[in-house]
Amino acid sequence: MKPFIIYLDIDGVLVSYSDLKNYHEDGKHAFVPVAVEILNQIISMFSADICVVSSWGNAYHDRPEEMKEFLISRGINVNELTIGDSNRRVEHVIKQKELGYKRFLIIDDEFLEYYKRVDEIGFNRILPSNSWRCLDEFDMIGVTRNFKRINDENWPL
Repeated sequence: MKPFIIYLDIDGVLVSYSDLKNYHEDGKHAFVPVAVEILNQIISMFSADICVVSSWGNAYHDRPEEMKEFLISRGINVNELTIGDSNRRVEHVIKQKELGYKRFLIIDDEFLEYYKRVDEIGFNRILPSNSWRCLDEFDMIGVTRNFKRINDENWPL
C-alpha cells in the first residue's frame, strides 16, 4: 500500500501573513508554534509522509534531504519528504493520485484551484488554512471529524 501523503504549503499554513516581521534565527520567517504542533498531530494521526508544494520547496527542489532537515529543525516530525511543483500544485496532486497515491490530505491556504478540480482530487481531501491564523486547534477538530476516514482503504477515492 502506498503511503499517506500530506501535500503541504508553508506560507499561510505554518507562517502567518499577520506576522511576517517575525524571523527565526536562521533569517527565514518563523513558523507559528501551534501550527507546527497541529501539523505534527496530523502527521501522527495518518503516519503521513510530506510532499512540500510551496515556494519554500523551490530552493530545495534537487535537495529534498536538506528540506527535510530544515523542517525537522523547525520542530516538524518528518517521516519521508518529497517536493512537488509549487507552480502546478493541483496538477501535481492529480498526477500523484493517478500514480496510485490515493490516500492524501492537502493543507494549503491557496485552496480555490483545488476546489475547482475537486471531481479529480476527491471529496474531503482539502484542509484550507487561514493565512493569518495558520493551522490551529479548530483545524485539528476538522481533521478529526471530517478527514480521518480518508485513511480508510475503503473510503471513496
